[in-house]
Amino acid sequence: CVTGVQTCALPISFDHDHVAYADPYLKKNLTFTAQPNGELNFGNNILRSRLHYEYADVHFTHPKNGWVISSDKVVEKAQSIATNLRLTSQETDVLMKEIHRAKADLAYSSSVFVGLIEESALNKQLPFSLSPAPTTIRRIHIYLEPVATIQTTPGVVAPKLSPIERKGFTIIELGAYVQQ
Repeated sequence: CVTGVQTCALPISFDHDHVAYADPYLKKNLTFTAQPNGELNFGNNILRSRLHYEYADVHFTHPKNGWVISSDKVVEKAQSIATNLRLTSQETDVLMKEIHRAKADLAYSSSVFVGLIEESALNKQLPFSLSPAPTTIRRIHIYLEPVATIQTTPGVVAPKLSPIERKGFTIIELGAYVQQ
């Protein structure tokens, strides 16, 4: 199947037991049809612009690089990350929804460390299989952790962000993770 040119049936399998919620509801395996315009058809008149899932019982390590910011600047920082990665407006909207949900867990923190979870860690802890395999997969999960104060923390360096290169069949996964 050549996405962008024709309709394509895509079976996806979550190769882990951490899915806590999904829309539409899924078991470990799911097949949907991707339209060239990006619309996903899950059958039974269930149409979505994306597959949304949430995970539980997964812990990620503190990223090496990031920013320490005021908690009221988290949305602004996420917007900046989206701009630097050149996410589409739809992808940016999805990322902002994830950030707003995550902010509820940061309500009592005045300062936050913001970083990006390594894609290798996501692939190890939250693997999935998709057939046919996409040409490009980017998994962007923002890591948020409450910190005591905003100060220049030794060793904290801002990551270098480059625009996502999209070639052929592209999957962009977006999420937010709050370390408690």
